[in-house]
Amino acid sequence: MLMVGTIFSALTYAVVLPPALAQAPSGSPDTQSRGSDPLTIYREAGVSTEQENQIRDLVKSFETETTARIDSLRKLLKEMRDLSLTPSPDEAAVLSKQDEINKTQNEIASGRIKLLLKIRSMLSKEQKQKLVDLMQKSPGASQ
Repeated sequence: MLMVGTIFSALTYAVVLPPALAQAPSGSPDTQSRGSDPLTIYREAGVSTEQENQIRDLVKSFETETTARIDSLRKLLKEMRDLSLTPSPDEAAVLSKQDEINKTQNEIASGRIKLLLKIRSMLSKEQKQKLVDLMQKSPGASQ
């Protein structure tokens, strides 16, 4: 039971964080100076105010869609917990529920990647290169 709660907490934390963070180098001094605004890395890459507003709109739309999926995932995890609290869980039901959980998690992850790709496609060649350069400066980039 603790495992299901821990997995849910980790997933929720990972998904709810602004998706642009995936493109921000972590652990570097630059990241610390960026504060909590995940769009700072895009500004450093040279996005215009118009591009920044478009990115904000995309992120807002993603967050709305993701909130619904997280709610669904929360419900599925509760159902899985309920199934696992029976003395003899129905194997087919548990496996089916796990398939639903996996599908929802995959939808969330794929949506996040699609968002990041959509954002990247809005950038000029120079902005893309600057973004990649900023990301490569991260100590975690070699891992």
